Parts: sequence; structure tokens; C-alpha cells
Amino acid sequence: MKKLISILSVIMLLGITLMGCSASDPMINDIYTQNIYLMDNSIERELADGSGGYWHEYILSATAFSKGASGATQVSPDADTLGGWVLDRDDTLEIIFAISHIEDDWDGVSDPIAEVYFEVNVDNTLGNVADTVDLKMIYRYKGVEETAPKIQIVEVATVVGQSPQYELFVALFPIDADFIGNVLEESDIISLGISLETDTSEVDSVIINFAEFKYPTKKPNPER
Repeated sequence: MKKLISILSVIMLLGITLMGCSASDPMINDIYTQNIYLMDNSIERELADGSGGYWHEYILSATAFSKGASGATQVSPDADTLGGWVLDRDDTLEIIFAISHIEDDWDGVSDPIAEVYFEVNVDNTLGNVADTVDLKMIYRYKGVEETAPKIQIVEVATVVGQSPQYELFVALFPIDADFIGNVLEESDIISLGISLETDTSEVDSVIINFAEFKYPTKKPNPER
């Protein structure tokens, strides 16, 4: 049973003094935190908008991705690059995939997000200040006993400007949890497919180094 507790003291060097209160009083009541619960020997945090106050993160290194049947190639780390997957053709020729999932600790209301870290793989110092790298994420997801995957496609243009080769950037790809007809559900298995949109991207070669797939949760969770 959840027991709602309150913080009635301030942070004092090494800790916080907790004092009990009635179930109607939140632990913190500000624009950040609405309620904190003591549950199963852990502290659950709910933000003022009803979403979770923690992030559950899944680490997706370059080695967690596969090229499938596409022609994407890998490059090793060296004095210039962190290494990873080179993308310099469109998704009919090059796309990389990884698998993640939604556990039962998801807050059920927030949009999960993928953070994709990439290096510019050309010298664009003579380009324009508004030049972009345009990446596309194809989310495919379904639950146990479902047949056809639900699909969402998210395209993100990241301004890289007049960047030198190997400069590192990050692109964020939210997945709409309430997408009409393709609602995300607890325990869904999710395929992430990343490709380069060469028809719109001014910079046409990147190295995908690393990614994280994460979602808000009310329960504290370590990275995985």
C-alpha cells in the first residue's frame, strides 16, 4: 500500500529529514514534483503534470545495432572518430536497427524518446551556418499476441552549420504514446530503425556512435 509522506525539512549537508503527514499532503508541491510515495522500500516520484519524475534508460551502443539486409558499414575508433555506423545513402540502401521495450514501470502518459549521437563525417566548414543533418527514425512496436507492428516515423533535422569533420551532435526522436491508431502500450517490444534522409540533408555522411532509448517512470531505475 502506498504511503504518502512529506518533506518538512531542508537539505542538511548529508541528507533530508522525513516526517510523516496525512495522505492528502504531497511530499513536495511545486512546479516540479507533486507527489512522492514510499513504495516497496523505494521512493516513487510523480511530477505536477502526472508524469514520472525519473528516467528509465536503455543504453544502445553502436554494437547494439544491426545493419539487417542493408549496406550500412562500420568504422573503427581512431584518433578522430569514436567509431560506429556510417550512413551516407538513403534508407532504401542503408538503415540500422536496434530493439528495446517498454516495461511496467512506464508512467503511461509520457512520450518515450530516443537520443541518437552522431559525428559529421565530412568537412563542412565551407558550408552554410544553417546546414542540417536530417535523420529518420522508424519505430515499429507490438505486444504479445499482436500480429502486425504499429508504426511511427519521426524525422529530425539537426543544425550542424559549418562543422568540421567528426564534430559530435545529438538528435532527439520522441515517440507519440497516444498516436491515433498506434497507441503505445506497456510491455510493447520496439524496433528502432535509423537512416539518413539524403534528399533533404545538406550534410550527406554521418557516423552513428551511440543511442539511448528512455521513458519517464515514477520509480527510480538504474541505466541498462
